[in-house]
Amino acid sequence: VMPPNDEDNPATAMEISTSTSSGEISVSDDVSSTSKTTCSSQWSSRMHKWIHNPTNRMILKIAHAASTHPKLCVFGIFSFSIAMVLIGFSTNFYIEDDETKLFTPFGSRSLNHFNWIDDESGFLKTPRQMEFTIHADGNNVLGQEGPKRVFQVLDAIRNLEDYS
Repeated sequence: VMPPNDEDNPATAMEISTSTSSGEISVSDDVSSTSKTTCSSQWSSRMHKWIHNPTNRMILKIAHAASTHPKLCVFGIFSFSIAMVLIGFSTNFYIEDDETKLFTPFGSRSLNHFNWIDDESGFLKTPRQMEFTIHADGNNVLGQEGPKRVFQVLDAIRNLEDYS
């Protein structure tokens, strides 16, 4: 059994050519296969034509423009970036990093309960999570020295002015 030839497959037979004299870029399909095709191969061939070819044409045009006018391309990207930052500042754009607002559906019961616990209940705020790396200068951390160092670090943090 011989493996199928890529030239016979309408989904993979594509020719991309560029003309340096005129600057034109062309992408063409070779779908002149006379064999009987199934519905799924026709569908994938059509999707290939409708989605993949225009994408390739656009990428080739952008790459051609960037290679022939590199300074203009860099200036355009820089200008676009500055414009996006200015638009973000003028529209009060901000990045939300609170997990409860990001991943909990708006108006859900659990979010209402969370807001009540944090804002209205009068409970103390949840302290920040802290992680420490304790070492014993090459000795066994699980001995008596390790826990002593952990409690020294906790005592030092509790004695800070802003610790509540």
